[in-house]
Amino acid sequence: MVSFGPRCGFGYVPRSGCLPLSDKELPVATEELSLLALDGQLNYILKEAKRVEILPSETEIEQVQQLFAVFQANIEAYHSYVPQPYSGEIILFFAENTSEQLAEKQIQFWSSLAAGSIKIHKIPGDHFSMISSEALAKGLSSYLRF
Repeated sequence: MVSFGPRCGFGYVPRSGCLPLSDKELPVATEELSLLALDGQLNYILKEAKRVEILPSETEIEQVQQLFAVFQANIEAYHSYVPQPYSGEIILFFAENTSEQLAEKQIQFWSSLAAGSIKIHKIPGDHFSMISSEALAKGLSSYLRF
């Protein structure tokens, strides 16, 4: 049994068998999943995520497939990208519901690349809920030029 839930992974790449979907846990039988092709696996996870109300009932398989494609691209980018020092100011936004240990690792990582200064903004919520938060929009707006 693999647990898909909040205690998973660091940063962008979850540990094997973990996917931080929400603050709820999604128990998944790995033996059952291993017998299915990718589309079957995604359908299984979608069905179970709806059942335990991690995803809204109107979520379609196409949305899950798109999210999975982005996830795969992120994994590929993570493994191939070598970050370089940045001479400008780095603005770091991270979720308030991030563990202190993870927040410290993120701050250390970005600080190691910042030749200039680093500004840190905590946004209410978790990694996923902050994406659509008003606080993030307000924080970003002060740095965007229109």
